Amino acid sequence: MSKILILTDFYHPKPLANGICIHEIALSLKQQGFEVHVLCYGEHQRFSEEDQGIFIHYVKGRFFYKLREYGENNINNFKGKVAYKSAMLINKFKKVVLFPYFPLTSPLFLFRYWKKAKEIHKENNFRLILSVFNPLEALITGMLIKKRDSSVRFGVYILDSLTNGVKRKYISKSKTEEKGWKWEKKIFNYADKIFIMKSHENHHKQPRYDIYKDKMETVDIPLFKNFTEFMPQGEKTIKEKDKDCIDFTYTGELTIVGRNPEYLCSTFLELTKNNNCKLHFYTRGNAESLIRKYSDIAFGKIIRYGYVAREDAVKAIVTSDILVSIGNEGSDMIPSKIFEYMSTGNKIIHFYKNTNDSCIFYYKKYPNALLINENNADEENIKLINEFMYSKKNNVSYSELKEKFLENTPEYTSKLIINMDRFK
Repeated sequence: MSKILILTDFYHPKPLANGICIHEIALSLKQQGFEVHVLCYGEHQRFSEEDQGIFIHYVKGRFFYKLREYGENNINNFKGKVAYKSAMLINKFKKVVLFPYFPLTSPLFLFRYWKKAKEIHKENNFRLILSVFNPLEALITGMLIKKRDSSVRFGVYILDSLTNGVKRKYISKSKTEEKGWKWEKKIFNYADKIFIMKSHENHHKQPRYDIYKDKMETVDIPLFKNFTEFMPQGEKTIKEKDKDCIDFTYTGELTIVGRNPEYLCSTFLELTKNNNCKLHFYTRGNAESLIRKYSDIAFGKIIRYGYVAREDAVKAIVTSDILVSIGNEGSDMIPSKIFEYMSTGNKIIHFYKNTNDSCIFYYKKYPNALLINENNADEENIKLINEFMYSKKNNVSYSELKEKFLENTPEYTSKLIINMDRFK
């Protein structure tokens, strides 16, 4: 049985977007005969476990992550606010000090990550190593192992982008690209395969990438899956279900710069004046204080749950009346949640500011989506949402939807990863 090691960041039990994608690929690889190991962030350096047949190894994360999570979970009290602000301040300071190596922020953590991966590789002698970005530590670690052991097949899976990512608050896009390109050159030179996102395909057509063209394989977000199997009939979510109330649900990260929920919240407040509806946020990010502000004035109509376990987030998605997404401002990156959303067949409302929003291409193939341009008049948008709320949902089977989104299934990407092992 071939063994593969996947290097990522937040995975089990509270994965972020990349961890969610990786888990679906890991399950698909396991089904196709691979023994799958995942190295991720965790509190216990020497603790390992098995979940759904996937072997999970943990490396102790940076103190920043622990402090940030405490702050996000306790944002309503003084200690939580201090913890969150302290975490952000520490991170900014490290970015300034280590700016020549941006986006690397902790050489010590990189050493821990690499040391743990080296130990696991020594024990298991992996045929394949797949490094996921984010984090940068995963890419560097995979590269270092490849340098030491040329028999390993080394793939990089660029879910996020070093050179074409989301808008940053204090660093210009050109400077981010310049720094990222230095890392890309180092890592891509050692990679046997480079998996790039379809949304970044045009970016990678630049002449500087010509030398890597034979290594590159275009893939898409692998989250189109029949998630209803995780929701037994009649089981409640962590929110109380009111039959007469229309539930809106948002899951995932929200940020003040890039994916700001201000327009969504203010628009929803207007909706509540004449409609029995609630907006549920299962989120993390630096917009939590903004959500809390609206929650305080919405009289129970806007509810914040914070960063929840994966199982709770899936249940909320499956049982919601209307799902909500927000496009990334100034970026080609796609919020991975939209494929989970569409796989349910539920109604979806997508808010966007840019006409070239990367989500629009996919939502136009989906029969139950409403696209709301935040630049249009508020009255017009509220009218469209009102009509959509009470319109009849188009009944479409999962198999019909899957035909439209085959490249977004975990099986599609996992087969390309397996090919990396077969063809040398």
